[in-house]
Amino acid sequence: TALADGPLPDILKLLRESPLSEKFGAGVRPLQAGGGFHLDLDLGIPIKDGSNPQIRGRLSFLDSTLDIKNWQLPISGLRGDLLFDQNGVEAKQLHALIYGNPVDVGIQRSAAGRPSTRILASAALPIRSLAKQFPEPVLESLHGTSDWQLQLDIPNLSAPPHIPVMLQVSSNLLGTAVDQPPPLGKTAA
Repeated sequence: TALADGPLPDILKLLRESPLSEKFGAGVRPLQAGGGFHLDLDLGIPIKDGSNPQIRGRLSFLDSTLDIKNWQLPISGLRGDLLFDQNGVEAKQLHALIYGNPVDVGIQRSAAGRPSTRILASAALPIRSLAKQFPEPVLESLHGTSDWQLQLDIPNLSAPPHIPVMLQVSSNLLGTAVDQPPPLGKTAA
């Protein structure tokens, strides 16, 4: 068992530049990080039978930041625990800020029939924040704040190459007005 505390970029460097890069390097390569962490790590290295090492741990984010290159998705104030082992990662309650707004995040391991890690996020986001980051004409006719849900499925490294990254974003738009002619327009209610 090992315990460590330090700056989060050190963990990413370890995953990119150590023997762990074979398993985790591609997944963390597009990440930039800041803030702190606490790591609780159990590593089992079999001596006799030559089986694979076993790794299990908890990475606690301590007001950390993450930025995914080319995604325009800066994450700040990240708090919570990420559990991991040689088979994947999971998190039940991560809390952060996206564009200055609170967001709750969960991460699910691969499941039968789904060779990917699933990230689930929910947040009440003002349309103004989204429009500032993503200047799309359709957002110009929306005004207000609504609850949004995101589901992102990221294929595991062992998944067949034809498995795509899947993103689904949804909202009931309660609290958001749509300035369009009928039948597309609606009030914020």
